[in-house]
Amino acid sequence: MSLWKPLAACLVLLSVSACIPEGYVKDPAPWLAEARWEEAARVQVEITETALAPQVLTFQEDRPYVLEITNRGTRTHELAAEQFLKAVTTRDARVPGVAGFTALRFTAIEIAPGQTVDLAFVAVRPGTYPLTCSAPGHGAGGLSGAARILPAPKGP
Repeated sequence: MSLWKPLAACLVLLSVSACIPEGYVKDPAPWLAEARWEEAARVQVEITETALAPQVLTFQEDRPYVLEITNRGTRTHELAAEQFLKAVTTRDARVPGVAGFTALRFTAIEIAPGQTVDLAFVAVRPGTYPLTCSAPGHGAGGLSGAARILPAPKGP
């Protein structure tokens, strides 16, 4: 299998532009450099033809995460998460055992049946952001949810 095939099926709308598109974290470098990646929390989510489980993902501002997205369905799904992906700083995306690359700015992740994608990021902007499969009828059929970024606890 070609190394590029899983990558091409993995990320959609990747921006390789040197300028930062509107809405994204302006300077991700400090967030990524200060993150303690060895302490990154791993959050798992599964996609099927009719569900996203868990339906609500919860993160905390200023913390690093690895979001493990697995497609347990029989069709390719595109997890559209534009507002959420603009509220985090991504370090990289990986198809475990196949390939990985730096992925800074994109709006959706396409995942083939049986495939898992690991997305490493730091949660930056508190809020609740929609997640859905953009394939016709999938979101309305139940394949939708939300990602919630909670504010970091205030110090004494």
